[in-house]
Amino acid sequence: LLLAHPTWSGTLFAPGHGIAPEVVYGELLRLLGADGVIYVNPGGRFAVAEELTLEVNRRLRRPWEGIRAAFPAPGGGIQVDTVPHWVERYGPDTLFLVGGSLYQAGGREGGLEMATRRLMQALAAAGRPA
Repeated sequence: LLLAHPTWSGTLFAPGHGIAPEVVYGELLRLLGADGVIYVNPGGRFAVAEELTLEVNRRLRRPWEGIRAAFPAPGGGIQVDTVPHWVERYGPDTLFLVGGSLYQAGGREGGLEMATRRLMQALAAAGRPA
């Protein structure tokens, strides 16, 4: 499994020049062989429009002759309690990066194991097999 991470990409996007984020995340990284593409999600640490993420998801999954589809992998501040909303928006075949919020919840709510159980329950409640 090859996951592409967006660390380098911030320099590519600027008003008036650069490459459109939906092309980089939704097409270029897929074309380069990524099985999953990590990108920032609305409501987290980064300001990004939900319409952009929906377009990235569409491009990662759309039919493209000779090119495999790639899993969308939103991250950047997804909270455990918002996972059902994002499963509904993006679909069950999405990889969710829920890291920092698990550790934060784990510190407050009985440890990382309990926080992980809450995440698995949230996924199951959203109809996604955990």
